[in-house]
Amino acid sequence: MNVVLLSLKIFFRELKSGQLLLMFLSLTLAVGIVASITLFTDRLDRSLIAESQVFLGGDLKFETSDAIEESNIPNFEGQFAKIYEFGSVVSNADNFQLAAIKSVEKPYPIAGQLEIINENSEVETFTSPPNPGEIWLDGRLARLLDISIGDQVDLGATSLIYSGTISSEADRGTGSFAFAPKAIMNSADLESTQLIRSGSRVRYTYLFTASKEDIDKLEQYFQNIKRPGDDILTPQNEETPLGRAIDRASNFFLLGALLAIILSSLAIAISSLQFTRRHTEYVAIFKALGFQPKEIRITYLLIFTFVAIFSILFGIATGWFVQLSFLSLLKEYFPANLPLPGPNPYFISVVTAFTCLLGFAYPMLRNLFELSPNTILRKTTNKTGNFLSIVYSLSGLLAFYFLIVFFIRDFYITNIVFFSILAFALFIFSFIYVIFSFIKPLGLNPLKTFKMIAFELSRRKLFNSLQIVSITVAIALSLIAYSSSTNIISSWESSLPEKAPNNFIFNLFEDEKENLKDFLESRDIELLPIYPVTSARFFRVGEGEDIDRTFNFTWMEDLPEGNKIVSGEWFNQSTDGVSISIEIAERYNLKLNDKIEIDVAGKRISSFIQSIREVNWENFSPNFFAIGNTDDFSDLSPTYITSFHVPENKKIVTTELIKQFPTSSVISLENLIQEIQSIISKVSQALTLILGLTLLSALFLMLATIQESYKQREKQNAILKTLGLSRTVMQKNTFLEYLTIGLFAGGLGGLLALIATYLIETFVFEIDPTVYWDILLLGILSAVVIIGIISAIFTFYLSTKTPKDVFSKVS
Repeated sequence: MNVVLLSLKIFFRELKSGQLLLMFLSLTLAVGIVASITLFTDRLDRSLIAESQVFLGGDLKFETSDAIEESNIPNFEGQFAKIYEFGSVVSNADNFQLAAIKSVEKPYPIAGQLEIINENSEVETFTSPPNPGEIWLDGRLARLLDISIGDQVDLGATSLIYSGTISSEADRGTGSFAFAPKAIMNSADLESTQLIRSGSRVRYTYLFTASKEDIDKLEQYFQNIKRPGDDILTPQNEETPLGRAIDRASNFFLLGALLAIILSSLAIAISSLQFTRRHTEYVAIFKALGFQPKEIRITYLLIFTFVAIFSILFGIATGWFVQLSFLSLLKEYFPANLPLPGPNPYFISVVTAFTCLLGFAYPMLRNLFELSPNTILRKTTNKTGNFLSIVYSLSGLLAFYFLIVFFIRDFYITNIVFFSILAFALFIFSFIYVIFSFIKPLGLNPLKTFKMIAFELSRRKLFNSLQIVSITVAIALSLIAYSSSTNIISSWESSLPEKAPNNFIFNLFEDEKENLKDFLESRDIELLPIYPVTSARFFRVGEGEDIDRTFNFTWMEDLPEGNKIVSGEWFNQSTDGVSISIEIAERYNLKLNDKIEIDVAGKRISSFIQSIREVNWENFSPNFFAIGNTDDFSDLSPTYITSFHVPENKKIVTTELIKQFPTSSVISLENLIQEIQSIISKVSQALTLILGLTLLSALFLMLATIQESYKQREKQNAILKTLGLSRTVMQKNTFLEYLTIGLFAGGLGGLLALIATYLIETFVFEIDPTVYWDILLLGILSAVVIIGIISAIFTFYLSTKTPKDVFSKVS
């Protein structure tokens, strides 16, 4: 109990005196940033999983182009629903419109509910499909057909009564079904439509709700029977374009957290070095008073445990309020009441705090425990301050590596990040150390500023090199955080072109192409290339995994925009092969010159893999997994697809287009684009908070390094003052020496940030990289200004101390 009380007393006294304050604040900031991001993402993940169950329509969704034998499905306790999805023309009088038809039967929906607007414009909730003989249409389809509730619509060979307007539904479709005009009918009427026949293109969807054990069993069953083109979706693996945008936003937050942790860890290392140096005499007194080594070790371990506990408490509290700010900025994309977080964010925060202390503070304490009273009293404390001790270096590096792995969860990326930072730090240290070694012959003359600065930099070249490395890292990581919240965000936003296509039209026929061009040109709307498209099934010739998958296949002469050949060649020289996307090549282990057969409209065509493409799937233009050459497929009878941008002030064009081309289908991406652009804007604002905390971490690190050098200068300045050197000269020499250190650190930090930002854009966020030369200038200016202000304060304080004050303190 005495040891606990003693350690608690020392903790509060050192915190009050400022000896532990910098370490405490640095660790609190690191925990706060980690807690804010993990609390935010954990609550968001829990909400999205719950919402995804409704979005999917169950706990498991299996989609296939071929009906399965339902009797073979494993037994389970829960509900099951079968859905038919297909495209067909819905008509009323003279109006025709291609729509996505969903045919369902009881029990449906098995998760969530249907919200239907009745003839009185009231919203009713349903947990069953429409009655036989009735059909529900979404508002868009009803407007296109120009009908009201109670009117009759024709679907295939039967007629149905339009009895309600779809407001909200469970089991929202994916792909083209998510955007096309939609109708829901009862499967009891499906046979009378005569739309489902042999060879018809139908998507069969099987929905399940059950216990986790049964869902796992069902998922394993479907994995075993799954064929190419089939999909197995659960709330955990379901993805949407909006979800991918949010995932990318999380990458920005994670980057900010890592930067702050690195900065805080370095500040903790330097602060712990200062703490142990100050407490060498305390240890001697404890030992002289009869304290056992075990008691001393427990006392100091408890002190740092209290640092961790209070940092965790204050850090989590800070993180909670910061994540509330994130939610406030992004609330329009999430449910009003997000679920409370689970234990994982708190666990991550605790692990972060103790890893930082164990890796960057404990090695210094370990040296403190091993000091003998005789060593302390003789002032031979150089071992305590051995900043490059093997134990310290290895434990710090291991902690650093562990934290990167812990957050990124990817050893490949971790190794790249870790060894890149390590290599650059070693390069900077070696570079500065060599420079400071060469300037030593300039000599010592306190009255000649340049020679004095050169001598001081050279005399303390080891510590000065480490100091510059620390400040360089602080400047570089701050600039990376700044660039992430401004430049990289701007690059991400610019990756969505200002006039990105916001409408697709497909199922266009050959004789309608010219009419479409004339229609859009007369309204000053630019039409992008029109691509033929047909359904094609690929088969591998020879040994290897069976492809047997249906693709939307096209053919063209020119490489489409947003595509880049990564292997092979385009159709300029050879025209009898096909080009596939890199995703398909990796999924089916296809290589250049592999032979394949293509089944198009019952016609088998022998071909081979001529090239592999990297496709930008996020450019909102038609993209294809497989492309052939015009000469080989021009005799086919395809439909056509294209995209175009409709300005805000010409939205009426879309409605006019649908009426003029009733057999075609128009998909609007406007809402999706607006949501993604809005998320980008909100992420930029949220990153401002992370940037502020990261800059504060950098400031703590710079304060720690300058404070450490301050201790070394006290005695030297006292001697120079005793020898008659004026306060003005000392202030000028010291101030300019710090400015020189700031100039080195700022330039190197700016260069590191420049390189890192380029690599982050290229490999992490996968956007076209840009070289931001302003970062280099900003690094130099910010380092000189910040170091100048801090050093001016320390220099003034140094010059006010009399030799008597310093030597009495030393003795």
